Amino acid sequence: MAKNTIPETPSSANLIQSGTFITGDIQSNGNIRIDGTLNGTVYAGGKVILGSTGTVDGRSNASMLTSKVK
Repeated sequence: MAKNTIPETPSSANLIQSGTFITGDIQSNGNIRIDGTLNGTVYAGGKVILGSTGTVDGRSNASMLTSKVK
């Protein structure tokens, strides 16, 4: 059976691009940038970065929430 290891938190972010719509929960050990729409909970080991076009209808369970607003 494979050994279950948790990778180190990367310095880059997973990206949900503008025009993308997701319903459900998202989980990442690293950072997540949201420029699209998420209906659900974000679980991030790093930061959740909400872009100027990003929306979240749900909860965030992250070490930091950053908003990029113009």
